[in-house]
Amino acid sequence: MPSRSYDVRKGRKGWSVYASQTGKPVRLNGHPQIGLSLETAAQLAAVLEVMDFLHAENASWMITDRPTIH
Repeated sequence: MPSRSYDVRKGRKGWSVYASQTGKPVRLNGHPQIGLSLETAAQLAAVLEVMDFLHAENASWMITDRPTIH
């Protein structure tokens, strides 16, 4: 994965996952991901990184490496 898109930060009431590009807390189903345990925040950030990577890989495959049937 080329760069980290998500950061885990310690807050007053636990750990939070932030989007690196915006500096804002990640929202899932409209809920900011703040006040989490360190383990949960780290796992969430890792899962989001993998999902971003797979999305980017899938998008480039569909555009540039589309298989053809002859």
